[in-house]
Amino acid sequence: MTPKQFVDTLRRHERFLRGLIGGVRANLNGANLSGLRLPRINLQHAILNGTDFTDCQLPGANFSFADLGGACFNGAKSPGADFTRAELRQAKMRHANMPATNFREAAMSGADLHGGDFARCDFQGSRLSNADISAANLQGANVANAHLDGANLRGAMLADVDLNRADLRDAIISRGVCDLPVELQSILRNHAVWVDSNGQRGERAVLSNVSIGKADLSGVYLSGADLRRCNWADAKLADGVFVLSDLREANLPGADMHRADMSGADLGKANLAGARLDGAKLTPVELINSEGKPTGEWHVTNLLGANLGGTNFRNADLTRAKIDEAQAGNAELKGAILTGTPLAPK
Repeated sequence: MTPKQFVDTLRRHERFLRGLIGGVRANLNGANLSGLRLPRINLQHAILNGTDFTDCQLPGANFSFADLGGACFNGAKSPGADFTRAELRQAKMRHANMPATNFREAAMSGADLHGGDFARCDFQGSRLSNADISAANLQGANVANAHLDGANLRGAMLADVDLNRADLRDAIISRGVCDLPVELQSILRNHAVWVDSNGQRGERAVLSNVSIGKADLSGVYLSGADLRRCNWADAKLADGVFVLSDLREANLPGADMHRADMSGADLGKANLAGARLDGAKLTPVELINSEGKPTGEWHVTNLLGANLGGTNFRNADLTRAKIDEAQAGNAELKGAILTGTPLAPK
């Protein structure tokens, strides 16, 4: 489509919206509009399936009631835009900047909002079933009556978000994050972006010596984080992801970490006395390079010198974990996989 054809399409669409003679509903299915500056563009009711708006500047744009199935807004900036009742199934909005945008009653099932800024957005009544909202900023967003069933909200910033009226069935979410200070929530969100971008975006979480009190961080996403000497006694960390995390000398007595993924984590000299690690994964993990490709180098989970007295490892997988010099008295090992460890049956 030439620039002239695009402008003519917009003019005819404007006449269509106003009910004037010569008006034609805009059909830009599959059009490549990436990188364009289109402030306050009015594409209400337009047909935009698969249209590429990557890195576009769209402040104040009107996409209400538009058909945007599979459209791409990756990296787009559209603060204050209007997507009321828009069709956005399978749309891509990775790392989009869309604060204060209206998504009321939009159909967004399967959409990808990973890492985007959706602070103060209105998602009331929207359908986000199975959407990827991981590492997104939802601070102050309205999710009343939103359908978030099956959605992935791991690492999302949820400060000032009322989740009580949202449908969160089968959603991947650490609801306790809402109770943390905003500064800490921001650190966790930036860390999730850092992990998922293989270090290209965001920033690694450094929480050494930090205490989290009694917050329930079940399902927290802290792979690769610096958690040395953290004081998380009796913390609720079930289903958390701590792949390759640095937990040396961490204080975790009585912590609930059942089903947590601690593959390749360093727990040297950590205090795990009485902790729950039943069903946890403490297996080797293959390292990847800066391009995200496997290196063939494996990192085993390190428990050297850790206090494992009374720790519950029922049905946990500790394949090849380093447990030498660990204090494992009264540890529960029923059903645990101990292949390649000093605790393996002779």
